Amino acid sequence: MNTRLILPLLLTLLALQACVSTPKEGESRQKAAQYNAQLGLNYMNRQGDLEQARIKLERALEQDDSNPLAHAAYAQLQARVGNPQRAERHFKKAIDLEPLNAANNNAYGVFLCSRNRVDEAIEQFETAVDNRYYKTPEQALDNAGICLLEAGRMAGAEAYLARAVKANPRYSPTLLNLTELNLKAGRLTLADAYYNRYEKVGKTSPRSLLLGYRVRNAQGDVAGARSLSNTLLSRFPQSEEAGELLTSGIDD
Repeated sequence: MNTRLILPLLLTLLALQACVSTPKEGESRQKAAQYNAQLGLNYMNRQGDLEQARIKLERALEQDDSNPLAHAAYAQLQARVGNPQRAERHFKKAIDLEPLNAANNNAYGVFLCSRNRVDEAIEQFETAVDNRYYKTPEQALDNAGICLLEAGRMAGAEAYLARAVKANPRYSPTLLNLTELNLKAGRLTLADAYYNRYEKVGKTSPRSLLLGYRVRNAQGDVAGARSLSNTLLSRFPQSEEAGELLTSGIDD
């Protein structure tokens, strides 16, 4: 049997079924779609089971193609497995269905940045920030800063990161990003200040330990640098940062 005929036939059957569905049946399908969309997100982000995520999200889309969460989650899944055209289509659909959900603009911006479409990404981040309903504009501002930083546009990156830390002075990812930016710029006093602020509110991670080591080492703080490098190697010996530290050599 020609498998190309299966999808159009199934769509026809579903369309006919939808025509005769009662309001209660329609509501039940919407609830089922939302439930499967949430399950799909859980499989993808918490359990890392992309196959189960695909099954649940595609089922959600079959049950209710107007479910914005299903489209947004499926877009992220497709981006992760390397289907950018399909991912973009579903990102746009999610935004069309739920234009006041700034999280979708933020996620789409991250996707565009990963495709080196920096200016388009910034537009999406700005759309998210301009949305008065968005509770965490610092996330979109931070993402804009990272996007520009990776593109080598340092001045723009610093401006967005400054806006992010102004929006939420305790947002730890921005504090760490500003540590890295100032370290690269040779502004050791500022790098140290942002790192100290990060240590008060952020979690210890391989990246934070490596950055802290580099800041202390650049300042000539041998004891502080050694303490951070020892912590990195003992707590996260298999991390990329530990490997990077060993490869670059530890300055005593």
